[in-house]
Amino acid sequence: MELLQLVNNYLHQSKSSKELALLKKLLAEKINLLLMNDFAQLVQLLYRIDIDEASLKSTLANRKDVPASEVIADMMIQRVTNTIVSKKQFREDINNIDDSLKW
Repeated sequence: MELLQLVNNYLHQSKSSKELALLKKLLAEKINLLLMNDFAQLVQLLYRIDIDEASLKSTLANRKDVPASEVIADMMIQRVTNTIVSKKQFREDINNIDDSLKW
């Protein structure tokens, strides 16, 4: 899952919007290759990232003017970003627990 690792590594660092655009472009290219050559691997990747199938279908239907690979790249970046934020928040919540309540 080098694609997932690439996105995850990038999003853990603060980068410019120019670099984010480059990541999105590279990701869309790789997704397009998967769409054309290995759809099963793309589905597995989307499942692993936890992109909701109904949401994906709806977004693709609503953004017909944008290539599917770009829509999927946007959704992947958003999902991984949300995961990173959630994990960070969870760690902060754990650190803020009263010591008397910790195990």
